Amino acid sequence: MKRLPLLLLFAALWLSACDGCKSKEEKIPETPEARITAIASTLPQNAEAAMFMGDLKGTREALNLVKNKLPDTTVVDGYAKQFQSQFGIDPLDRESWVQAGIAPDSSVMVGAYRSRVLFFTYVENKQQFERILTEKAKNAFQIQAVTKNQSIGGHQMKVLSDDPGLQIAWLYKGKLAMVVLPATSTEGALNDGSASLILAELASVKEEESLAKTTAFKGYHDRFASSHPLSAFVNPSVYADDPEVLKAAEEDPNAKAGIAWAKENLIWAGLGLKASDKAVELDGGLGLKPELAEAAKAAAKAGAKIDWTGFATENVLLGLRVAVDWPKLWQTAQASMPDDQRRAMLRDLKEAGNGINLDIEEDLIKRLTGNVGLFFYGIGSTNGMAGMNPEALIRSAGIMVVIQMESEEAVNNAITKVMSPLAMMATLRSAVVNDEPVEGWRVLEFKTQEIPGRLFINKDKIILASHAFAEKSVIEYGNNQRDEARLKDSSKFDKGKAFGADEPFNGLYLNGTRARNNLGGLLMLFKPAQILNSIEEASLNFGVDDKGGFMKFVVDLEQTAEAAPAADPKEAPKADDTKAPGTP
Repeated sequence: MKRLPLLLLFAALWLSACDGCKSKEEKIPETPEARITAIASTLPQNAEAAMFMGDLKGTREALNLVKNKLPDTTVVDGYAKQFQSQFGIDPLDRESWVQAGIAPDSSVMVGAYRSRVLFFTYVENKQQFERILTEKAKNAFQIQAVTKNQSIGGHQMKVLSDDPGLQIAWLYKGKLAMVVLPATSTEGALNDGSASLILAELASVKEEESLAKTTAFKGYHDRFASSHPLSAFVNPSVYADDPEVLKAAEEDPNAKAGIAWAKENLIWAGLGLKASDKAVELDGGLGLKPELAEAAKAAAKAGAKIDWTGFATENVLLGLRVAVDWPKLWQTAQASMPDDQRRAMLRDLKEAGNGINLDIEEDLIKRLTGNVGLFFYGIGSTNGMAGMNPEALIRSAGIMVVIQMESEEAVNNAITKVMSPLAMMATLRSAVVNDEPVEGWRVLEFKTQEIPGRLFINKDKIILASHAFAEKSVIEYGNNQRDEARLKDSSKFDKGKAFGADEPFNGLYLNGTRARNNLGGLLMLFKPAQILNSIEEASLNFGVDDKGGFMKFVVDLEQTAEAAPAADPKEAPKADDTKAPGTP
């Protein structure tokens, strides 16, 4: 009897360690990261691309949030309908996953490999899963055959259809269902093998030799798997060798050059989506070759400073700012190009500059700091519906483009050279306010009214301003003397604060409140534009960090009390060139 406690303890330890002696494959990994890694461990290293719903629950919530928040649900509905038409499951409905036999809060992967679409997921009810799968396949591809059991390469699988092009095959590794769908092309079906042969190949992949162990997948996984319920991975070097991709690029030299560059310089590419009740975020990433990443990161910050705060007021409707070390970026870009592409580009630049008496590379590109800003303040309408005339709208659009060069001397050199061929078409004079010339400001003005703006020259800046602005207005913006609230001081536009700060920023900014107040009923005329009624602000940032290139698009859905719906077009404001176009 003294041994009984010891035997009970041993039994308890044995049961807990063995967990019923079930194989690891019979369990569904607990976290999205683990499930994504497990699926990638069944894929070969030369898999072309994969979309992961790593967290099905999170994916449903994100997509439904986007759908419920935005008035135009075209994108989400289109994705849901396409997914349902292909796989027989409504991705937005948890019960639809359950009815398909799939663990509703697990993961799904839709991938591409050897002209085949792959569908991998975790299954709780195999009978229900196979019923939905076969019914959908038979209806979609007009398959009359019955499902057969086959053993290929020592792997037991089920196969539907004897036609190599239409064949579907699936097997299970524990609760993971691996499905190979019909070929995307007849040529691919003939050259790349039947679905059953490809499935046997996938089932034979060793974990240590799988996609999960590659540098490309690890880079994608680190950036997206833990933080984005829905994400996509592309294997650039493999995708660039796809015969269909190469064939499509044969007649497009730019596409061909882009594919060649991607194959040489990119390790991985990815996208990720996440959402909350306050914002929707779409992230992108590029894994760069180490030497290119290092050079790009060094060029990711402009070598000179410029004060944007005077331009970035709360009346900015749409803005673009770029702050990169342009000479370094230009050098890096050329070094990463194939020689023939680089020579062709430089030749085209030479030819383009001949007409305006400029060596574009030497006089402009190499002398830019990399600080560029575009500011669209709005549209100043004339009289209600009369302002709908496209030509009138363009002429009343308040747009300024600001470019900084390395020195005042560089600006004067470029302007002097350009004025030689333009002497008959344009004049260069001092800027005038209240009939008095303004020191340090010049205006290059075209004699024809067909040109929509004027060039203002001030020290190391060249400013292209539309005719909607008086000369006084442009100078006030340029000297940071404008009587308008600055975005950097805003208490309601957090994305705007970053855009309007006196710090480097690369990307776009949209002020939804300003769009509604200025564009008014124009939003009501174009259904896609009505999405602005649900957006307070949005920003798109891009750059380079330690993990490679990145892009972040954020839409802020948390509106302030001022975020009223768009007004009637008859209430559109009149133009006033002493203010930002469209302000009352």
